[in-house]
Amino acid sequence: SALSSLFKSLISPILTYGCQIWLPGSKAISNIISKHRLDSTLDLKAVAKMSMEQVHLRHLKYLLGINRRACNSTAWGETGSLPLVINCTHLCIKFFKRISSMNSTSLVKAALGEQIRLNLSWYNNIKSLIEEFDNIAPTQLNRNTSEILNANAL
Repeated sequence: SALSSLFKSLISPILTYGCQIWLPGSKAISNIISKHRLDSTLDLKAVAKMSMEQVHLRHLKYLLGINRRACNSTAWGETGSLPLVINCTHLCIKFFKRISSMNSTSLVKAALGEQIRLNLSWYNNIKSLIEEFDNIAPTQLNRNTSEILNANAL
């Protein structure tokens, strides 16, 4: 529908802006990763508590004409939408792979090298994110992530 297209083109980019940087270190994604490690499921309650997903769910429920307290899974399922965090996870993994494949003279590649050398949090968090969720990214990427992580371990 038109409202769905407007949301995807105008609102979603604002909600997910810069997620490649902030998502790996967010408390919500840490909780989601912990839950996934325990039982290999995606903790939809934790996902629904993320502020960007609250906006997304409110929009989906409005489109469906259902009460805002209706089941979140119903909103995702009936509209065929995935939680925004899944797309953000895919963007994070894609971003990391793009940086990893850059020329070694690139400033961004050098910054990644410093992240690894100094054992800084972004690299450790993105590594955890990739180890848990690369296999469920919406599209398959060309390079094997474990090879990239090992190659970047300087």
